[in-house]
Amino acid sequence: MKLVLTANTASIVSLLMAGVAAAQPPGVQPDGPGCYGRVLLPGHEEVVSQTVLQSPAREERRVIPAVVEQTVRHVLVSPARTERKVVPAEYRTEVHTYQVPGARRWVQTEAQYTTVTERVLVAPGRWVWERHYGPMSSAPAQPGQTVVEPTGEIMCKVWCPARYEYVQRQVLVTPGRRYAVQTCVTRKTVHRVLVHPAETLERTVPAVYRDQTVTRVVQRERVEVRRIDAVYGTVQSRRIVPGGEGWSPVVCGGPLSAPAMQRMQASLAQRGYDPGPIDGQGRPQTYEALRRFQMDNHMATGQITVESARALGVIQ
Repeated sequence: MKLVLTANTASIVSLLMAGVAAAQPPGVQPDGPGCYGRVLLPGHEEVVSQTVLQSPAREERRVIPAVVEQTVRHVLVSPARTERKVVPAEYRTEVHTYQVPGARRWVQTEAQYTTVTERVLVAPGRWVWERHYGPMSSAPAQPGQTVVEPTGEIMCKVWCPARYEYVQRQVLVTPGRRYAVQTCVTRKTVHRVLVHPAETLERTVPAVYRDQTVTRVVQRERVEVRRIDAVYGTVQSRRIVPGGEGWSPVVCGGPLSAPAMQRMQASLAQRGYDPGPIDGQGRPQTYEALRRFQMDNHMATGQITVESARALGVIQ
């Protein structure tokens, strides 16, 4: 689409450009770089120190236990004696078992099933439009890319793949059947066999003594009081200061030249960020790789800033 400028339109555009040139971004130093762009500044972390009371002043009371003296003496509890115990005879029971044929028994087996999972189409694949944001590029528009307005906002046509669901159903593997089983009857005979005859055991129990402890107090219990002063300390905490919109020095001269863009693409690819083909043509994939590089290194995003260009070796 061609844009035709009349004399009045050209004068209005020149006045608007003059107004933009006359306006100075806020916070810019008079002797700073000549080109500034509106960017999204990254957040930063700051350390805050605070004096806190760790333990208040208090009195510590310590109880000094009493000192006692103990003596031990032996006291007879029960004298020595002889015990007699009759051990009864011990018998063992022996069981002899044998089997005889019994009646037939019918057995019914259950059918065996297995679960089969099938893939069912729920929604077919389709093309949808998604809204993206990125810096303006002088390169021609790529297929599926539509510039909405001169703010870097882009509409991209994206393929949404088809969506499937998995459904389970049961399949018969082995049918049930009925068959006869010959049973057996177990019979047994019980015999009692003598293992040990009865006997009498004698055991001598020795005398039992008990230790008796006699306690005498040498020094009584007392309490000592000690004054402990309050303890203060310094606690450091980290606070995240969120970023926001601001102005930062950007590469002057509009979009990068093809050699400079090619150097930036090669540097991004070397650092693990996929910029697409390294051909010097700016495209959304290149600017998305630049944005991820800036975010990973805590730099301002949204433009080709001087800081990121120097970090990538595009400029000195």
